[in-house]
Amino acid sequence: MEHIEAYGFGHIYNHLARRICLRVMQMLRFTKTPPVCDAILFSFDNHILGSNRPVDEIAKELQC
Repeated sequence: MEHIEAYGFGHIYNHLARRICLRVMQMLRFTKTPPVCDAILFSFDNHILGSNRPVDEIAKELQC
């Protein structure tokens, strides 16, 4: 993880989070009401590495 950040490829985590959600939605495409998918990637020491959309937006929806 340190190497990814050190070489300036930290944005890959956001890309991976978006791809995870796309795959989940693809698997659930035949459900009557597909759920909303959010993905947040954490490091082993619980730091946020990336997400498919801003974490503040996700947290705001979870509080409602």
